Order: sequence, then C-alpha cells, then structure tokens
Amino acid sequence: MIKKWDKETMKRMIDEETRKLEELAAKDPVQAVQAIIGFYKGLGYTQEEIDEILKPKGEVTTQVEIVEEKTKLPEGVELVKYEFTKADSVEVADNIFSTIIAKKAEFRSTVNLGTKVRTVMYELDEKGVAKGAGSALIMETVSKDMAFVLQQMIDWAYRQIVEIIKVRKMNKTVEVAFIMKGLKAIPKEEKEKMWHHFKEKDGWKGEPKGVR
Repeated sequence: MIKKWDKETMKRMIDEETRKLEELAAKDPVQAVQAIIGFYKGLGYTQEEIDEILKPKGEVTTQVEIVEEKTKLPEGVELVKYEFTKADSVEVADNIFSTIIAKKAEFRSTVNLGTKVRTVMYELDEKGVAKGAGSALIMETVSKDMAFVLQQMIDWAYRQIVEIIKVRKMNKTVEVAFIMKGLKAIPKEEKEKMWHHFKEKDGWKGEPKGVR
C-alpha cells in the first residue's frame, strides 16, 4: 500500500536527497552520476533518454568519465569468466568453487553434455578424505565451448593441476581466479607382482599350464 504524502513532506524529502547528492558530488563525482542514473532508471526512463538528460549543456568546466574498474591480478594469477543461462546454475557454480577453496569437498566424474556440465560432489572429512555417497550437480552454460572449459577447470582442480584462490558471482556470470600449477611427477609406488614363476625347487607342484 502506497502512503499519500502531503506537499510539505515531499518538499522536505526532496531537499534532503538533494543535499545528500550535492555532498556526494563533492566527494565522489563518479558515484554521484551513477546515483543520478539509478534515479532516472527507477522512474522508467530509457538509456537513450538518460544519455540526453546527462548530455552537457552550455559551458563545461568538469567532465566526469565513468570507467569500469578492472580487477588487478597478482603475478601468476589468471582469471576466467563463466556465463550461465539461469540463476540457479550460477549458484551451483559459485558453491562448487567456494567449496573447493575451503577444501570441504572434491568433485569427480565431471563431464560436459552439450552446454551442460555434470559433476559429482564428495564431502571431505577433517583429514581431507571423501566420505559418504556423492551428490550429482548440473549447470547450464551459454555455449558448448564454455561448458568444456568449465568441465576442464573443475577436473583440473580435482587433479591439483590448478589452485582455485578466489571466486566471484555477478548476475549470470561466475569469475574464477586460479594459479596454474601443472602436472606433478608423482613417484610410483612399489606394487606387488601379479605374475610369479612357480618352480618345483621352491616346493610348488601342479600342472604348468597357464603358469609362467
């Protein structure tokens, strides 16, 4: 229910907001312009109409340029952005990478099915050992290529080829910052021999068929 305000109350509220906007313009002109744009959008103005309103008129003393701040990455850190078709897929992807960073679960059997990616989550105990049955998770990206890259990143994280260090979700995208570690040379374990040479002098008896 919308409350009806009298003219005096409306004037006071407008004066207060104007004062706040003037103070913001003195401190941070860029944020002030963004606030004005948000105000006009709330009134239902189109972007073209807003651009026309904000167009400088007459003599211009100060021009404010709004520049999107790019993420500054430390040396050795790479960034990849994944786009999804639905908000629930964004939540799933964000939770997957957040869980990998927190080392609370590992994700195996990751495959891409067209534009979709399916993986199985196994929770980890205090010692980092998987426990219980796995839970299947599915996400839908905007393209087959992106699904392949997402599947590869989750699989690389499981194989410790990459280290996921940060994750950020925005609208229908998820950004992942990672460090490429590469394949590690894992020393081979001494395995028990599967084939044995059974010799009579060792006390073995029987048919030699099928035994080397």
